[in-house]
Amino acid sequence: MEMSRNEGVLSHRWNLIKAACSKFHGYYEKIKAWKESDKTMVDWDGEDGSVDPAGASTGRPIGNNKAKAERNAVPVLAAMDASIEKMITSFSVENKEAADQAAVVWKAILDKQDMKIELERERVEAAKMEAHAAAMKATNEAMQLSLAKMSQESKILMADMEKMSQESKILMPGSTLGHAKTATRRDARKDADIGIVLVHPAHDASELATVHTSSPTSYLTI
Repeated sequence: MEMSRNEGVLSHRWNLIKAACSKFHGYYEKIKAWKESDKTMVDWDGEDGSVDPAGASTGRPIGNNKAKAERNAVPVLAAMDASIEKMITSFSVENKEAADQAAVVWKAILDKQDMKIELERERVEAAKMEAHAAAMKATNEAMQLSLAKMSQESKILMADMEKMSQESKILMPGSTLGHAKTATRRDARKDADIGIVLVHPAHDASELATVHTSSPTSYLTI
């Protein structure tokens, strides 16, 4: 029959144990056969070999996995610390670069916004100036119309004043025109004593040469 793997492993382990025990018993019998000396533990003080200080390298190889792991852990931890420091430094540099880039971007945005605000302010000022110019133009036109109207009214007023002046000259006593008008009125009153009546031809012929004497003033009808 073929032996299973576990049985072979166990058999090999037991053989190693038996060999180690046989070796131990051989050394034990050899030491037991030595002659006893008269030295005590006190006599052996000072004859001990030098003990290596802690952490000193003895040049001997490390024999088990735990010791190897402890040996390798120190560089790993140092490398991990260095990696962490490098990562932190890299993050700091990246954060600084990102902050600088964000500052540049925000500065450009704010400058653009300020430019837009300035352009809008200039546009509003231009609109205000245009509206003010239009209002001034309208006011000027209204003033021109008012001045033209006042000029026309002043012309009319001057004409009225000139007319009134002429009439006042006519009506003034002692003037030539006043004497003429007075004489004309006097002649008119004299002529009023005789009334001349024009009769239409269709009237009766008997009415011709009729003198009306019903009033103090005589009227001659023709």
